[in-house]
Amino acid sequence: MSSQIDNLRADISRLQQTNTDLQRQRDGLDEEKEDLQKDKIRQVKENERLIKVIENLENKVSQLKKDVTELREQYHKEKLARDVLSQEKLVLCKEKRFNLIFDFLFLFLFS
Repeated sequence: MSSQIDNLRADISRLQQTNTDLQRQRDGLDEEKEDLQKDKIRQVKENERLIKVIENLENKVSQLKKDVTELREQYHKEKLARDVLSQEKLVLCKEKRFNLIFDFLFLFLFS
């Protein structure tokens, strides 16, 4: 009987140790689960922040594209205006030459 009691006590001791080990494992798993949940929350917040950053950058890119288009249009208008002025200048120079030649001939012929 004493050996049965000793065996039972040994079984109880082993079961208590196993129970303690399982409780530690459960506590570790609970902590790991909490850490994973916190990481998930942090990741969701980070993703939301990055989405806002991306949206802001897309808006900036869109505005920059509009600005570039406006600048191109302005450039082409200015270039056209410059070309028109160059043509007008050329015409005026030719007219001035013609007038000088005409005046010279007039003076030469009628003086």
